[in-house]
Amino acid sequence: MAIGTEENTPGERRFRVEQRVCGEVTVLDLTGSLTGPRVTMLRKKLAMAVARRSTPFIAVDTTRVDEIDSFGCRILVGASRHARDADGLVIIVGSADWEAPGDEPTLRPSLEEALIELAKRRR
Repeated sequence: MAIGTEENTPGERRFRVEQRVCGEVTVLDLTGSLTGPRVTMLRKKLAMAVARRSTPFIAVDTTRVDEIDSFGCRILVGASRHARDADGLVIIVGSADWEAPGDEPTLRPSLEEALIELAKRRR
């Protein structure tokens, strides 16, 4: 289910956030360019996903993200920190390029690996 899209300039891929729930894990699939005002939409979706469960377990799939700016990185790092504070976990899938220094989130190369790790943490 697509929970958010934003129109881009001609020639750019539209930014989309699709949400799936796999048991106790929320998966956010991102597509397009995560820059500028598009980051605000992701921030809202992440805040809802983190707040939805008392112990949030979230996988954010960035394998179809064309680019991400430093604000987008900071939003993902912040969501990761909030989830950890609630004994949960946010795992970022597919992206290893971080412009936000310091408290880096948990990264995994594939969604399958992220879901396995999240399942282990829930036990």
